[in-house]
Amino acid sequence: MPQADLHHYFEMVRNSEFYPGVRSQRLDHWLCANSSVGFRCLSAFFDYECRLIGARSARLCPAADVMRYFRFGYPAKPRAVFALTVGLEDPAPTCDAVDAFVRHEAQLNGYRAEMKEVWKYR
Repeated sequence: MPQADLHHYFEMVRNSEFYPGVRSQRLDHWLCANSSVGFRCLSAFFDYECRLIGARSARLCPAADVMRYFRFGYPAKPRAVFALTVGLEDPAPTCDAVDAFVRHEAQLNGYRAEMKEVWKYR
């Protein structure tokens, strides 16, 4: 799993008792670099500290990563679990708006998405 936050990355890997499978790499770069490898994800957790359309200062766009995830065919078939955390701000100020975007992107790429649970942590 890619991890762009270097401090968090080093905290996760400095204990040599186990390997968490984490790489110090941005998710957008990882999704593009591995798009032709054939990876399929039984579960994916995209955790962002910004709104769906991103943070220009960090050059992150969660919406684009969701699009890459489905367009490059990462979800395993017949079922996969996809979790996403984003800030609820315009243009997607509600969980329903975020869900509508994810469902639409999934459908465009031959998948069916269904929201199972919502947790608000702020």
